[in-house]
Amino acid sequence: MNQTGQVAFGASTTAKGIGFYAGGAGVLPQAIAVSGEAIIPGNLGTLTSVTQFSGFNDSGVLSFNGSA
Repeated sequence: MNQTGQVAFGASTTAKGIGFYAGGAGVLPQAIAVSGEAIIPGNLGTLTSVTQFSGFNDSGVLSFNGSA
């Protein structure tokens, strides 16, 4: 949880799949990085896996490991 009350977590959903999500109190979590989604900007391909996240700052920026 960051200082603004947001939380980031890894999950698998039937709608989106395996990935990282973030949200806060009273707000549905939003997908941040999900396997199978395009890597934007730069059209760098597709995320084939997302493994572990290593940081979540007060601005809501999430850093994670993944592969394309």
